Amino acid sequence: MDRSNSPACQSIEAARLSALLDLEILDTPAEREFDEITRLAATALGVASSAVSLIDKERQWFKSRHGIPFPQTSRDIAFCTHAVASGEIVVVPDATTDDRFRSNPLVTQEGGIRFYAGVPLIIGSGYCLGTLCVFDPIPRKGLTEAHEAVLRDLAKLATDLIESRRFRKMGEIAARVVDATSDAVLAADGQGTIVYWNPAAERMFGHARDEAMGRNVEIIIPPRLATGHREIFARAAAGGATRLVGASVELAGGHADGSEFPIELSLARWGAEPPDGGFAAIVRNISVRKRLEREREQAKAFLDTVVTNLPAMLFVKDTQT
Repeated sequence: MDRSNSPACQSIEAARLSALLDLEILDTPAEREFDEITRLAATALGVASSAVSLIDKERQWFKSRHGIPFPQTSRDIAFCTHAVASGEIVVVPDATTDDRFRSNPLVTQEGGIRFYAGVPLIIGSGYCLGTLCVFDPIPRKGLTEAHEAVLRDLAKLATDLIESRRFRKMGEIAARVVDATSDAVLAADGQGTIVYWNPAAERMFGHARDEAMGRNVEIIIPPRLATGHREIFARAAAGGATRLVGASVELAGGHADGSEFPIELSLARWGAEPPDGGFAAIVRNISVRKRLEREREQAKAFLDTVVTNLPAMLFVKDTQT
């Protein structure tokens, strides 16, 4: 019984298509890295054609194609749909003798496909987006172990390249968020050298990005306090224990013009172990909060004074009447 139209299969296919669309890779221009993969696959296996094939809702689209004159085909004739459905490598020694493909127009046309092999491209979420496939107009007995290993390795490389698009997209989104935030965000390497400085950091500390990059992170602290905090920042950069990592602490911040203001600072380590890693800092100017706290304390002190002296004030009033 064909289960491809069952609700469960339709749900999985919808999620797979969503994962593919989220990558924003369909209909993008050719990229050298993918083209090198298809060229290597064709050369290594001695076939006429190879492709990085992505299976969309109604079509098979080639992110890269070697020896293929057209950019896409209808999905219903795509050999690669079988590898996508099974999640396993599909090898067709001679398509003219395979009931699944013998009447396929990609087979019956002049110079049509005889030999085919496709390795699924499965991303980290578990969805198969397409295949790295090779095909040839001459039948073969199958794949040798060596050829299968090469094809699998190249498919893994293609998958990694596809996944990297998602990470780049996430990084771009994160960068836009960080650039738009009102909090200063900066990062320092294992030596405490600033390697990232967002626009809010420019406004808060008065150092332009080009001026801050490459300097020590202690520039955010007033010079009179820098010595005391230098060791703390150095320890954080080196991966050592410090009260600043994973917590929010209040410190005095230093502006480029020499003025000081209260800040709330949080540190988090990033990257590999020192010296290759470092730390990121999120800094908030809490001048307004501190002013409101002072005003609240002053109001409370005034109220306490009134309440404390109210009996005496009432007594004086009574004696005067």
